[in-house]
Amino acid sequence: MRLPTKTNPDPLRKPNNHQEVFPDGDFSEFIQPIFDTLDLYHNQGVDPRAIAIAFKNLAENHPEAELEIVAMSINN
Repeated sequence: MRLPTKTNPDPLRKPNNHQEVFPDGDFSEFIQPIFDTLDLYHNQGVDPRAIAIAFKNLAENHPEAELEIVAMSINN
């Protein structure tokens, strides 16, 4: 789930217990939301209002995509 480091070789490993594995079919159920999500990252200042307007236009032009904003975070 995250890149390993020397101090933490299995960060956020799933299943959490190293002795367990996913039962048949459970991994695809676990991972599917990741495939259904698009994460956008910017390393420069972005106006959240501009993102909202662009997203609204995209959703209106492509209603079949059933787009929704799940979360928005601004880190400085």
